[in-house]
Amino acid sequence: MEMRQSRRSVGREERSARRRQFIFMRGSALPHGREADKSSGRRHRVPPAGSMAPRLTTTTSEETVQQGADIRLVCCAIGHPAPTYSWFRHNNGRLMSVSNSIRISVAEQVLVVRRAQLSDNGLWACRAHNQHGEQRRDLKLTVTTGLTVRVNPPLQLTQLTLAYSLVGNQPMPSNDN
Repeated sequence: MEMRQSRRSVGREERSARRRQFIFMRGSALPHGREADKSSGRRHRVPPAGSMAPRLTTTTSEETVQQGADIRLVCCAIGHPAPTYSWFRHNNGRLMSVSNSIRISVAEQVLVVRRAQLSDNGLWACRAHNQHGEQRRDLKLTVTTGLTVRVNPPLQLTQLTLAYSLVGNQPMPSNDN
């Protein structure tokens, strides 16, 4: 009798496992970008197989760097087809395209500023785009510097001449009273 029960329970487990596998396999084609992992059965979101305008996934809106240090600004987006990236700098209310230079390099979604200077302070922008749309995010970069103190003028020498006179043995009365 125990043998029959164990065979039955094994049979149930196999059927149950087959059902779960079937459900997970069907889950891989779920709408709204859901997909099921066939091995674990966990569901997670992935972009749908069709078209999708880029959606930025980075959340950082401010970065701070010490003057003279390097900093990497990263822009991440999902979309289908995969988005391409452009970087811009806000300048007097206008967006100016950023290109590679001696200190600044752009490699798709990463912008590297080498030896940051105070002039790098301000708003930078990342744009992710594909044929279905675009999305832009501004990022504020703050370049800090160590405290320096300047005393102006640095040193001032003044010559002081005091004139006084003595009459007799008595000191002169003062007007301080």
